[in-house]
Amino acid sequence: MYFRILGSQIEYQQAAKRLEQLANAQPHTPEALELKELMEAFIRFEKEMQQSKNKPNRKA
Repeated sequence: MYFRILGSQIEYQQAAKRLEQLANAQPHTPEALELKELMEAFIRFEKEMQQSKNKPNRKA
């Protein structure tokens, strides 16, 4: 299992490069599983970044 959590912009950029490398992974291979899990982490990170941008800044 290649379970991943992307926690920074650097990890996000590294994940993007790895996704490119895995783009043509054959189905039912370890690379295909890595691609699937990395894509899920990638999408999750993008959603979290979008949500944080949409939150109003609260200043005391």
